[in-house]
Amino acid sequence: TTTDSTFCLNDAAVTFLALPSGGIWSGAGVGTGNFTPNVAGAGVHPAVYSYTDGNGCSNSATINMTVYALPAVTANATSTSICSGNPVTLTGGGASSYSWSGSVNNGISFIPVSTITYTVTGNDINGCVNTASTTVTVNPAPSVIAQSGNQTVGVGATVQFYVTSSQPGATFQWQTNIGLGWQNLSSFGQYSGTNNDTLTVSSVTISNNNQPFQCIITLGSCADTSALSILTVSGTVAINEINTPQLSVYPNPANSNITINVNPSLVGSIYYITDLLGKSVLSGKLQNETSEVNIDTLAKGMYLLNISGNSRNTLKIVKQ
Repeated sequence: TTTDSTFCLNDAAVTFLALPSGGIWSGAGVGTGNFTPNVAGAGVHPAVYSYTDGNGCSNSATINMTVYALPAVTANATSTSICSGNPVTLTGGGASSYSWSGSVNNGISFIPVSTITYTVTGNDINGCVNTASTTVTVNPAPSVIAQSGNQTVGVGATVQFYVTSSQPGATFQWQTNIGLGWQNLSSFGQYSGTNNDTLTVSSVTISNNNQPFQCIITLGSCADTSALSILTVSGTVAINEINTPQLSVYPNPANSNITINVNPSLVGSIYYITDLLGKSVLSGKLQNETSEVNIDTLAKGMYLLNISGNSRNTLKIVKQ
């Protein structure tokens, strides 16, 4: 007989001992004097020992061999792809208790330092054990390691803001908040370098005063955001006085039409009217030194009038 009649599916084969010897064992998973759990499969399997003596007399004995299936262990992660420095939590499933490789505690968050495959060992109430694995990929994350601070300039000046990324190959997106929440800037009008590490704001006016800027640095699925940089503009200039030597506009503010006056050298140029984020909302060709433009379709607010994308030929206009 055997001293143990319960098994897990992956247990090693056991050998039967029976007296008197010389009989025959039979049943699922039974070989020549042994029992193999994974051959029998999960369930209760009678192992029968039959013996016939020299007088032709026979008898038999039965042992019930119980084989338990292995627990269906699962390895679960709150995320299998994270940015460097971010936490992850690993939890096992399908068993009663769990232990993880890599000194990980089940259900407790930690910060992986590199891409690693973690293995969990799960034990069920029958003492059966199984394993599962999951790989957590750690992606390099860019970070802002340097940036310009707040800037103070006079009306009409050009100012620059910069950031430096810790990772090569990162992309940049400058943003501003003019009361509509943070919005992406476009390189047009007074803004250039909106997708580079250095943002240039040209021909600043008093409307730029206290305007905040920030930059989002992205590498793959990971990103970092710079601290705020505030643009302070000293001095005041009335809107209808903001004219360049080659460009003027009136009335300003306006309700439905504006008149654009340009130097003869600019006749034939393309004019663009953009919002303060640099998005073009109206454009056309200047056929004469004096051109009338209808702005009925524009919402009330502040806009930039730019000639041929040259920041030196940029004015601020107001739609009432």
